[in-house]
Amino acid sequence: MKRVLSLGAGLQSSVLLLMSARGDLPLLDLAVFADTQWEPSYVYEHLLWLKHQIKGVIPIVEVTAGNLSLQGRSGKGFASIPFHVPSGDGRSMLPRQCTSQYKIRPIETYLRREVIGLKFRQRAPREQVIEQWIGITMDEAHRAKDPAGTPWKTHAFPFLDLVLGNRRAIKFGSEIMTRRACEKWAERNFPGRKFPKSACIGCPYRDDRAWRDMQRNSPETFAQAVAYDASVRPADAPGTRGLVHDRYVHQSLVPLGQAKFNNPDAAPLFGNECEGMCGV
Repeated sequence: MKRVLSLGAGLQSSVLLLMSARGDLPLLDLAVFADTQWEPSYVYEHLLWLKHQIKGVIPIVEVTAGNLSLQGRSGKGFASIPFHVPSGDGRSMLPRQCTSQYKIRPIETYLRREVIGLKFRQRAPREQVIEQWIGITMDEAHRAKDPAGTPWKTHAFPFLDLVLGNRRAIKFGSEIMTRRACEKWAERNFPGRKFPKSACIGCPYRDDRAWRDMQRNSPETFAQAVAYDASVRPADAPGTRGLVHDRYVHQSLVPLGQAKFNNPDAAPLFGNECEGMCGV
C-alpha cells in the first residue's frame, strides 16, 4: 500500500511531512500539493523550503485545477466559494465546492492515473492500495472523514492515531497532537522558522487573527484580498448566476478593507471545513 500525504503546506501537513522524513513516523512514498494558484506568496516560499528539507527522501508533486481566484469570471459562478451573505437578522455562508474542485479532485485524479496507473474510465481496484495522510490534529478531530465511494484508498490521520476504513492505528508516542503541539515540535526542530497557515488569499474561512496577521505582515497579499473582496459585489456581478445577496469575504458583512479584526479569539472558521484539505 502506498502512503501519500495531502500536503497543504500549512503547519500540520508540513509537520507530518517532516516527521516522516526524519523517521518519527513511517516513511511516506509521496506528498501531493494541490495548487489553487491563489495561495499567499509565503505559502509558496514555504513549499520550496519543504522541498529542500526533504530532498531525496520524499518526492513532492504539484497538481492544479487552475486559478481559483478566476472562479466566476469565466462563467462558472461564484457560488462554489463559501462567501458570507446576509441571512435574516444574521449571516450565513454559501455552499462550498472549492475544496472539492481545486483540492480533492486534482489529487484524486493524480492518484488514480499516476500512482495506481489507471486509464481514463478504467475501474479502480476494490482493495485498498492508497493510504492518504491528512494533517488533522486532535483539536480538530471532528473534521476527520472517511473517503466515501473510494474503496481503493483510506484516509489516515496520524495525529489522531487513526486510519479510517480499517481502523488500523499509526503509533506516535503518547503526546496529544494539537495544533499547538505541532507548533512546539516545529519550534524545537526548526527554531526561528515560521510555519504558515495554508489558505487561499480570499478564503472566507479566515478568522480575525489570520486576517490581522496578513494585514500586518503581508500588506501586498492583504491588498490582493481587499481587491478580490470588492470584485464579488454587487449581487449581480458577472458569473454569479442570479444570487440575490451581496457576498463578503469577511464574516462581519462589511468590505474587507473596512473590517475591524477585533475578535481574534473567536472559534476558527476552519472548523467548518470538514474535508480536512484546507487550513492544514
